[in-house]
Amino acid sequence: MGIRVGDEVSRVGECERGTYNFITEGPVRAMFELKYEGVPIAGRSYDITHRISIYAGDLFYRNKVFVDGLRGDEELVTGIVNMQQKEFFELEESGYKIVASHGNQAFLGENPGMAILVPANQFIETWKSPDEGDGIVETHMIALRLNEEKPSEYCFFSGWEYQDEGFKTRDYFENQLIIAAKKMSDFNSSK
Repeated sequence: MGIRVGDEVSRVGECERGTYNFITEGPVRAMFELKYEGVPIAGRSYDITHRISIYAGDLFYRNKVFVDGLRGDEELVTGIVNMQQKEFFELEESGYKIVASHGNQAFLGENPGMAILVPANQFIETWKSPDEGDGIVETHMIALRLNEEKPSEYCFFSGWEYQDEGFKTRDYFENQLIIAAKKMSDFNSSK
């Protein structure tokens, strides 16, 4: 996870104080928070809370990111690793923009699929980082809108043929992404 100001993306990590807060663990959901106070980015300082929720039966985990100290020109950045040089593809379903990769991208030649699901109203753009150099490399990058009034949200999805042989094929993977987007849309509309 990072913050982009202008053309520069800075990874969130270095901070004045970082804390972990366990919120809940049970048969339906587990939730915890990572807090970063005094994150230096582009000569500024931010306080960031990253809340991660995992629900039983989901193939994805949910992220909510709260940023204090915004000036209005920042974007939240997340991504999918691209060490095997797979092209990403995009889908739209149930109010979600989905950025994904699928194919031979594991150490033993497996065909895992990875994706980020973003509410369409928070999605800005996607691009590929450089393959080498300083900073974030070999990653499919996704930019989201930041708003101090409410969190930015996204889901990270993964599917691997060792958990379900269907994930060997891109069609099956795409179908599972569509199911996940519909589930998130239904979940958010029931709040």
